[in-house]
Amino acid sequence: MQVIGITGQTGAGKSTVCKMLCARGWAHIDADRVVKSLYTPRSPLLEKLQAAFGSRILTTSGEVDRAALAKAAFASPEATETLNRIVHPAVTEAVRGRLRALRAYRCRCRARKRAARAHFGARRTFRRRRAAAHPRPAFGSLVLCAVRRGHPQLPALYACRGDRKGVPAMKNRRKRIAAGKLAALILCFVLVIGSVVFLGGRAVFRAVFPLEYTMEVEAAADEYDVPRALLYAVLHTESGFDPNAESHAGALGIAQITPETFEWLQTRTDETLPTEALYEPETAIRYAAVFLDLLLTEFDGDIPTAVAAYHAGRGQVNNWLSDTRYSADGKTLDVIPTSATNHYVYKVQRAMRIYQNLYKEELDSNG
Repeated sequence: MQVIGITGQTGAGKSTVCKMLCARGWAHIDADRVVKSLYTPRSPLLEKLQAAFGSRILTTSGEVDRAALAKAAFASPEATETLNRIVHPAVTEAVRGRLRALRAYRCRCRARKRAARAHFGARRTFRRRRAAAHPRPAFGSLVLCAVRRGHPQLPALYACRGDRKGVPAMKNRRKRIAAGKLAALILCFVLVIGSVVFLGGRAVFRAVFPLEYTMEVEAAADEYDVPRALLYAVLHTESGFDPNAESHAGALGIAQITPETFEWLQTRTDETLPTEALYEPETAIRYAAVFLDLLLTEFDGDIPTAVAAYHAGRGQVNNWLSDTRYSADGKTLDVIPTSATNHYVYKVQRAMRIYQNLYKEELDSNG
């Protein structure tokens, strides 16, 4: 059984690749869901985490408080290493258990194949045929059907090896099926191109890059003098406008702000809000605007440098600016040394240009 591991940064397209593989019959083991399944009350993993970080990571009902766990685990490199040392072995073993279950299921399918051979005899011809009344097994195997000459309950399109008349008929049928699939593919391509040309490509782009939470975005952008297109682009790139998004690095909410950054930003707004407020779109969008305003002010309004600091952190960007290999004037980045941050800045700038082209009238009042 073939096993493929898919990993990457947030927004790299992991979910899209997994959906494509699932559509072709592959099993999908989501590591995030595995972790959530291990965070059940009184589970061994949760007891180890409680022993390491204390009862503050649990709610009153005994379930894990993700925000509190993220705050405790990412408070220092040592705490992060402790979290990885506890969680990674448990997740690895759980994933291996699910792989063993899939392998066992596949072995049962092979056992049924051997039993069918013993029943029909060694000279019977076996053909792979997808069962019409049952779904295909999750890992892509096909149901095996035994075919013998003269069997009254099996279709006649499968020819036995000794039936020379049936072989050319089967080959011709396969050629017709292949030609039909090719014609259908060409037709679908023509229809897609026609719909884009005649129905308008802007409608397609508007569906991919929508204006979500317009009232909150406009209010925050106007209050802190941040370009609306930039704020929309950051929210689209960070979470796809998902208010419940969570990252492996502990970033939360629609704007993917970490609890530590949230606390630092509140020293600038003179507010005291709980970490759970990052799941509220209005609060998260407002603090994303606050953060972008501070970064644009610090980096003289240079958007690529400010966006790089949003992703990699102010301290890291300042270190790059002090290095002549990455910045000639010490104010703007000429080269972004890490591929993850470089790709993130590219995606935000691309999304910003698309928003400016698609919604020129809506964004004219702010830029």
